[in-house]
Amino acid sequence: MFAFLSTGTELRRFSKGVLPRLAVLVMLFIPLLYGVLYLWAFWDPIGNLNHLPVALVSEDAGATVAGHHENFGAQVVKQLDDRQDLKWERTSASQARSGVEDGTYYISVTLPKNISRQAVSPTTDQPVSPQVLVRYNDSNSFLASTLGKEAMGQVRAAIAQQFGTRYAKTALVGLQ
Repeated sequence: MFAFLSTGTELRRFSKGVLPRLAVLVMLFIPLLYGVLYLWAFWDPIGNLNHLPVALVSEDAGATVAGHHENFGAQVVKQLDDRQDLKWERTSASQARSGVEDGTYYISVTLPKNISRQAVSPTTDQPVSPQVLVRYNDSNSFLASTLGKEAMGQVRAAIAQQFGTRYAKTALVGLQ
């Protein structure tokens, strides 16, 4: 005959005493706690991007256009700071590299030294698209890297706006 059908089963021991009842409650509580923490961790990740630390490095030396010195990297940095979509932290290149590796920053965005020259390149014979260096570390957090890749659209938009404005001014001056 089956042991669990008899009157002296092991299941009856759980109804006697405080410790067995407490053990059953803990076994039921742990999955519930895990589920709540999991939902809390992924609740509205896009709405909380302003808490995602991103290293922002501007190495731009600027460029001289028609006798006027302009620094497009500084303009892009200012625009990103004003938008505050992410937690932008200005750092040096070495701090950004080590910060991404040790988990201080989830992403590193570097505006290179020649980005201003690339911005004025449409006025030359050899126009060049601007290059921005982005560094991710998937071991920090897969979700943060995924959201960071989406957030790079914001960086692309800021750069496109600055370069588009500059190109439009150059084209209009050329037409005059």
